Amino acid sequence: MPKLIINGQPQSTYVRTARMCCVESGVDHELRPLAEDSIDAVRAALRTDSYRKRHPFARMPTLEDGDVVVFETSAIGRYVSEKFGKGCLVPSDFREAVRMEQWVSAFNCYVIPDTSRIFIGPFLFQDEPDLDAIERDKPILRSHYEIIDRALEGRTVLAGDSVSIADLLLAPPLHFVGNLPGGLALFEGLENLGRWWRHVSARPSFIQTKAAMPGQTEIAA
Repeated sequence: MPKLIINGQPQSTYVRTARMCCVESGVDHELRPLAEDSIDAVRAALRTDSYRKRHPFARMPTLEDGDVVVFETSAIGRYVSEKFGKGCLVPSDFREAVRMEQWVSAFNCYVIPDTSRIFIGPFLFQDEPDLDAIERDKPILRSHYEIIDRALEGRTVLAGDSVSIADLLLAPPLHFVGNLPGGLALFEGLENLGRWWRHVSARPSFIQTKAAMPGQTEIAA
């Protein structure tokens, strides 16, 4: 069986989620970075006509499976889970599947954008991040993480009995947060989230898809 192709930068949290979904679904994949030299080169590659044929909104990742092209990370997760993993990333119980979709939506609409805007983006892509602005907005992130912590009361994963697309969406951005200055303090006292983190971060899909942060040679566990 030919490899699936994931187009996108390995440091992207969404690209990492797509790759984790492939690993969890038991299907091999090839990662094809859009550019190698700079964030500007990546942005230029996203805007090319050839790439827009894969993703009309010029984002990453995209998946190629022969003549099938899928864009948007949660859709990629659904595709590989159903085609190769016998639905392994979506709870079989209807109510738990709805719960998963609830968290996928919340992460894509609120948690991940705020985490990127407030914390990850300034540290990684600004020469001199506005530390006062970061401190001012940290309570927004803490509130998000407290909500997730409460949702994990009595649970190992966010929905169902095993990891789902929702878990795989959340893990990569939280990994970045924990590796940035002051990031670990945002999780202090959140025991349920900590238990969840230990479970997800020990999985082969998480370990095999680690990538160094921009400007660094490695990223911590």
